Amino acid sequence: MADYTITNGKAGVPRQYVRGGLRIDIPESASVEEHPIVSGDYSVTPYFGLVLDSAPSVPPESEATIYVNLPVDTGIYLFGKGVHTLIDEVPRWPLKYSLYGTPSDGITFRYFRAPYHSKPPKREKHKVLARVRIFNREDEWIVVSKFLFPQKYYNMFKTEDGEVVGEAVDIYVESANLATVTLKNKSSQGRSSSVLLHGPQPTAKAMAHIKQNLVSIFEMRHGL
Repeated sequence: MADYTITNGKAGVPRQYVRGGLRIDIPESASVEEHPIVSGDYSVTPYFGLVLDSAPSVPPESEATIYVNLPVDTGIYLFGKGVHTLIDEVPRWPLKYSLYGTPSDGITFRYFRAPYHSKPPKREKHKVLARVRIFNREDEWIVVSKFLFPQKYYNMFKTEDGEVVGEAVDIYVESANLATVTLKNKSSQGRSSSVLLHGPQPTAKAMAHIKQNLVSIFEMRHGL
């Protein structure tokens, strides 16, 4: 449970969401809900990256599937008739950053380390399951030690038993120095009954810091 309060509305005065110095009016027909979200400080970077503790190797012209527990923060949403808006982000993990590439043409990304698993691991607090498929199009073995994506586009899904899981990710490896990371808009659980819970939708304040024309595909041009 995030540390916030909801004020009582009265005639002519709407209810408000209050956390610290942030105060946001709540439409009469809307409710406030908490959901996991991949987030970060957009004034620093819109990119999220996971560095694997031990890098998986994939044979030539083959594919491999791994699973990771992806660290998530808490998104505060307004839900209601015609309303589906992210109004606040409550961090659950320290904000750490790293550089992908060189200082002259690389990018900064929010940095996490995590182990990978050959089967879906047990759920951990403030983490969601993410399935990652790696397609090696090279005629040599490749090693994938990290992957990045724009956090703006990472979706969450809810399974039939109420569990929240992350979006599936595909990595297409063209060479040891080039790969394409694609967010699949599908549940990592792989069940047809999983439904889209929400997209990230950065807050208006965060959007003001996003300078790049982001899409749900990211080209890793500085190695794997």
